Parts: sequence; C-alpha cells; structure tokens
Amino acid sequence: MNTISPAPFIEPVIRSDIPSLPLSRNKKNMIYILVWIFLEDGIYIITHVYSAIEFYGHSLVRQRELNALHRHLETIYNLNQTNEQSLSVPLIVEGIGCVIQQGEQYHRVIIKHRESDTRVLVKLVDRGDELPVDISELLQLEQRYLTIPAFAQPFRLANYDDSQSTTTITRKFKRLMLNQSVQITQTSPAIKGFFPVRVQLADNSIVNDILLTNDPIPPVE
Repeated sequence: MNTISPAPFIEPVIRSDIPSLPLSRNKKNMIYILVWIFLEDGIYIITHVYSAIEFYGHSLVRQRELNALHRHLETIYNLNQTNEQSLSVPLIVEGIGCVIQQGEQYHRVIIKHRESDTRVLVKLVDRGDELPVDISELLQLEQRYLTIPAFAQPFRLANYDDSQSTTTITRKFKRLMLNQSVQITQTSPAIKGFFPVRVQLADNSIVNDILLTNDPIPPVE
C-alpha cells in the first residue's frame, strides 16, 4: 500500500485529560473508525445543524487543538504536491478514514457509502456535516490522526422528539444556533448516539424553552 511521504511533524496540541480512543477494525483488518464517547459540559461552537434532534458542535476548550490539527494537515498535504500518487486512497471502503480539501483547509472524513462508481458520501468528523465528493478528492490519512478524538460532538435537544419537528421549528432552530457559541449541559445518557442537552444562548435564554413558543425569533448577534 502506498503511504504518505514523511513530512516534518509538528505535534498538534493534545489535551492530556481527553482519552485517546482505540480504533475499531473490520474483519479484514482494514477499516479504522474514529469514535467519540466523551462529553464535557461547557461552551461549544455549533458547526452544523440538521434539526433539533441532530446538531453538532466542538468545545471551545479544544479550539486550540483543532486549529493546530488544521495547520498540521495543511503542512503535510501541501508538502506532498510533487508526489500526488502517494496521497491517493488505494481502496474505497465504507468506514475508512480519509482527508478531503475544501478551499485551503483539509478535513478528516469517514466514508459513509458509495453513491456511484466515481462518488462517495463522506462525513466530516470535526464538523458533523456530510457531503458527496469525487473519489479522486480522497487523500490518505495516517493512523496517528485517527487516534485524535473527533471534534464534532453529536447533540439533540433534551425533552424533544421527532414528532415535534416541523419546517418552521427547524428553520427557527438553525437561526438560533448555527455558528453560535452556546453553553451546553448534558441532561441524560446518549440516545441513539446523540447527547440530550440543555442549550443556553449568549443572552442567557434557554433554547429548549423558547423553541416551541410562537414568539418571534430573537436577534442573533
């Protein structure tokens, strides 16, 4: 298997109190799946919103670590511009970790499934969103970067279920939450992989309390 050519290694800042998780492998010993099972209450930046029962954010405490990882990946892949063949992913399998480039930034992803002979759906593990990409966009990811826990945490509003979702409520929720810094407090164990949380905005209002009201959407500063 071709591997990424060595580049000067500038270690991203890794917090010692965050557990480094073992990697899962499939029966062929080929797939490495990055898993996140640890949650701290605190300030989170909301990076992607599907609905009130599926949204993602990364902890402000880990912002420095995330920035360091992005800088490091940029250094690695930009130094390999003269050796593009060594960056290609030799085997396209669901669950495998890779990297894609968007603009000047490189993002860790896992392959969700094939959409065609030339395209796959990937999940950006440090943001939470999914998007289709061409297979030629996938870049190899070294195992050491899979051991860094995903930055995007999966959340759902506490005391809220599918039956309450409407187009109006989801649009209202996105307006309140997306790209905002909010106080997250876990209220109970994870449900289907998502942490039920209480969300407090910068003005101290509680999203759980206001989402189902008929009041106008408060301004987002």
